[in-house]
Amino acid sequence: MKTTEAAIDIDEFENAGADEFEEQSDTERIVLFLDEHNNRAWKAATIAKQLGLDTDAVSAILSRLKDRGLVRHKRPYWAISVDRGHRRHSGVAV
Repeated sequence: MKTTEAAIDIDEFENAGADEFEEQSDTERIVLFLDEHNNRAWKAATIAKQLGLDTDAVSAILSRLKDRGLVRHKRPYWAISVDRGHRRHSGVAV
């Protein structure tokens, strides 16, 4: 759950898990997005729009993820790596 509110209802607070309000990093959000939509390849600008992020930032993150073997790239498209075990041990939560 991602929240941008400065305050929440106490019942929501009490019923939430220990890490439920912790925000995901942009890198985690991109990997999760590609993993959840693993039947398609995406342009960086489309990923950015879907996640409300800056296109240049998404492109830079995708390049780093490619270097780590977490995503594949065929210009101009990006897709999640097929090696799910590698993603689990990469430090990026999926």
